[in-house]
Amino acid sequence: MKKWLVFILWSSFIYGQVEEPVKWETSVISDTIKNIYTIRLKANIAQDLFDYKRFYELINELNAPLQKSLEILKDDKGFINLAN
Repeated sequence: MKKWLVFILWSSFIYGQVEEPVKWETSVISDTIKNIYTIRLKANIAQDLFDYKRFYELINELNAPLQKSLEILKDDKGFINLAN
């Protein structure tokens, strides 16, 4: 990528931050991180006790695109609309 394009994109990003900085909600972020670590710990324990397949059964809860895909596949109308 051209250096000038990177500079323009970066400058517009920084300018946007100066105009209106992003406000992070730390409570939401900390809750999300706790949930991720909890699911990861459960998945690792399941893998140790059983086998690697159990790990993926639990860790796939964190995979939002996979969950949305499964939801569409379960709904017949949604799957038909997707196929057409």
